[in-house]
Amino acid sequence: MAVINTFFECEVLDEAPGKIGRGLFAEKDLKAGHLVISEEPQMRFGSMAEVTKESVKSKWNVMQRAGDPVEFDLLELSHQADINASFEEKIHSIYMSNCLETSAHEGGEVFLTIDISIINHSCIPNATWRLNQNRSLEPTSVVEVRLVTDVKRGEEITISYCALDAEVLCRQHFLNERYGFYCQCEACVWGTPFYQASQFRRHMIRVIGMDIKTTDWRNTQDGEAILQGMVTTWENTVTVEGALPFLWEVYAIGEFAARTNGFSLLSNILGEKLYNIVVMHTGKKCDAFIDTVSRLDLFFPQRLNTTSRLA
Repeated sequence: MAVINTFFECEVLDEAPGKIGRGLFAEKDLKAGHLVISEEPQMRFGSMAEVTKESVKSKWNVMQRAGDPVEFDLLELSHQADINASFEEKIHSIYMSNCLETSAHEGGEVFLTIDISIINHSCIPNATWRLNQNRSLEPTSVVEVRLVTDVKRGEEITISYCALDAEVLCRQHFLNERYGFYCQCEACVWGTPFYQASQFRRHMIRVIGMDIKTTDWRNTQDGEAILQGMVTTWENTVTVEGALPFLWEVYAIGEFAARTNGFSLLSNILGEKLYNIVVMHTGKKCDAFIDTVSRLDLFFPQRLNTTSRLA
């Protein structure tokens, strides 16, 4: 499969260290936001319910009749089918082991990507993918993979195959059922401090996202009081869980979710709370907190002084 030259500043290794099979690695130091690959999706379905052995075989037949070279690349992708499986079962297994699915609020569309399938999974990925269907002057959709953190030369590029707000048992069940493996990354090793922090963060991301999407506050006179009460509930959850060091993260998660969903009032409430917290860790300023607050300066008046402490 000729895929190596389709990635930008990255290379494919046939044997990824510590893993079975291939992986994608940075050829040089790369910055967050770097475009790793842009690829047109194949064999698209409106939902996972439409993906059956018959429907996948039907789309395969269309590609075959059209002489689409993608059909040969598809056959080389990894899959979970039994060695004695029929061709129809093999094609379906290949599809299920390599497809991507957008979230429900993005339409729940399912599709196959040939080159992106090389990128391995991590529950703490350094890259993310999205289906870009709103490109000006371009008739086709593409799937873009971009870095979400800086990556060093030789570091593996990873994406998450499952929802980032899913807790560990849900992730492991999904990964085993869909892709045939259990993740052993730091966020999945039970009992460690990182595992506990990861579980709490994902839980709060899901809770906050659901609260923001389902709370009807715009049509009442007590809209601001409703939002303040919602924030108080989140704060109480943090206290009950004994997770006060993560309070600023809860505010940051809520502020981002509120802003992206058009809840400007809630965004302002949480932005104010963020600006009024000073997070210290072993006597040093928390860089992640300062970075979060600095990003908020794009949306709120700047309140950081020259020492990077909150004014």
